[in-house]
Amino acid sequence: MFGRASELLIKDGIRQARYTARSAARQLGETLKAAEPLVPLGPASVPLEHAARAFAGLLRVVDHAAADVLFIHEPRLPLRSSASYLEQDSAGAPSEFVTDHYWRYKEWLRGRCMEAAFVHELRLERAWSRIARAQRGGGALAAQVMIAQALAEAGIISWDTLPQPLDTRRMNRASALAVVLSGEIVARQPAGDARAMALAALECADEIVESTQGLWDSAWGSDSELHGWWEMACRYA
Repeated sequence: MFGRASELLIKDGIRQARYTARSAARQLGETLKAAEPLVPLGPASVPLEHAARAFAGLLRVVDHAAADVLFIHEPRLPLRSSASYLEQDSAGAPSEFVTDHYWRYKEWLRGRCMEAAFVHELRLERAWSRIARAQRGGGALAAQVMIAQALAEAGIISWDTLPQPLDTRRMNRASALAVVLSGEIVARQPAGDARAMALAALECADEIVESTQGLWDSAWGSDSELHGWWEMACRYA
């Protein structure tokens, strides 16, 4: 029987295979559409066209089958402070942390129109293991910074299949800061529409991270300087 780590690894693999199948089906569909206006090659081209359309249909079946297997993470609303999971004396804390932050990462990518990138669930779980084992001290702010650093170092997001070159390290740092900061933003707000507040908090956090990139980029590696950036970010929020 598979353990949890093996299950998450398989799910991440299925997500990558699903993306490949969807991309291939879309490309093949575009090729068939482009070929329609061309002069037919004759009867010999009919089997080829049928095979191409059947293959495109098979790729769509693979996509639907993968969607059925994967657990679709629903948001855990309202968003809460990432550091609050360290105070949760519960066996469910790891899976709840992973589910919560997986959704935050996916919405962060959607906000940047980068939905084809991968959020690695297994890496989130491993990041939580390091976070839970870390020495605590310095209060909530220090815990928030520590969590963001652990997520960034785990490389939660992968762009391996995208055509354009991206600074993966910087994007993982930016996303980690934004997803953790979003929880702090919601925690400071009065009650309201939980989903709308969560999405607005992610957007606000991303704007703060994007506009202060030079500051947090130069502060990375220095806990005291990163703590200073975090205090400033919370004031902006």
